[in-house]
This record gives sequence, structure tokens and C-alpha cells, in this order.
Amino acid sequence: MPELDGIRIAVTRAAAQAAELAGLLRSAGADAVITPLIRIVPTADTTGIREALERRAQLIAAGFEHAAPFTWRRCGEIHLRAFEEARG
Repeated sequence: MPELDGIRIAVTRAAAQAAELAGLLRSAGADAVITPLIRIVPTADTTGIREALERRAQLIAAGFEHAAPFTWRRCGEIHLRAFEEARG
């Protein structure tokens, strides 16, 4: 029996990126529902990108600080626990 059999998972990536992940989830037995919550569109205004590049070092340091408590193991444990609770 596939490990995700009977579990419904919302794939919230942008539509252009969702199919591959949904396919992997389905191959593991999940009912993958593509529900894009992000839309990627080109923009003519690059002001924000330029400002971010100017603050790159500061943003990298803040990102590492924010990410420090997270690990793939912890992420997996949290998701596994949620799947087990959902399954009952």
C-alpha cells in the first residue's frame, strides 16, 4: 500500500510548478489537489529587486536567523504527525 494512500494534499504552488509535485504525491497514493495560491507575473517595475540587492547581506543574515530553528528532520516529523492524526 502506498504510504500516502487515502490522504488528500493541497498543492499550493503556482500552476506552472504544481504538476510535478502533484504527480509525485499521486504516485505515493495521495489525492493531490492542485490549488494555486501564488501567481507569478512579470513586472516592469524593478525597484524592489534593486533595493533588495542593495540590502543583500542584511537580508541574508536575517534569513539565516529566521531559518535557524528549522530542520528537514523537524519538518518531516511535523508533517508525519499531521498525516497520522488525519488518518486517525
